[in-house]
Amino acid sequence: MAPDGIAPSGATGRSHGGGLRLDAHLQDTYRLRRLLEPEAAVLASQRARAEDLDRLDALSAATVAVNASRADLNEANRLLHVAIAEVARVSLMIPMINTLHEEIERFLNLRGELGRPPYTSVNHGRLVEAIRGGSEEEIKQIALEGIERSRQYMLDTLLSGEQR
Repeated sequence: MAPDGIAPSGATGRSHGGGLRLDAHLQDTYRLRRLLEPEAAVLASQRARAEDLDRLDALSAATVAVNASRADLNEANRLLHVAIAEVARVSLMIPMINTLHEEIERFLNLRGELGRPPYTSVNHGRLVEAIRGGSEEEIKQIALEGIERSRQYMLDTLLSGEQR
């Protein structure tokens, strides 16, 4: 068990010495994302200025850059979600969302993604467009769909490690 309570990369659903299990930690991370990120996106839609929307557009484009490295795509993803929280203008939400995305990046680094194809979100552009002019329900739905796709990718990655 690592000092931070996260099981090392070889461990998945098994608890080691009573520490926090990696799969439980990952589930909690996604549970919190489902609570915070749709609300951040709705608030961003209500509070965004033109320059905020331009920034979100640029960050969204960076999440799907063709020649970007895996690390750059992960960073762009984190920065986009943090920027949405910044546009929402709820100061406590910003470090929370940042930490949740850092945890996901750490999970990917621990697992080494096991040679799986890199995960790329297909809905960041849709999310930014919804923030620009969509309804509250549309914004929440798009945010939750993206979170669920990401969660499923992570669970598939976790399970693929158990099969090796």
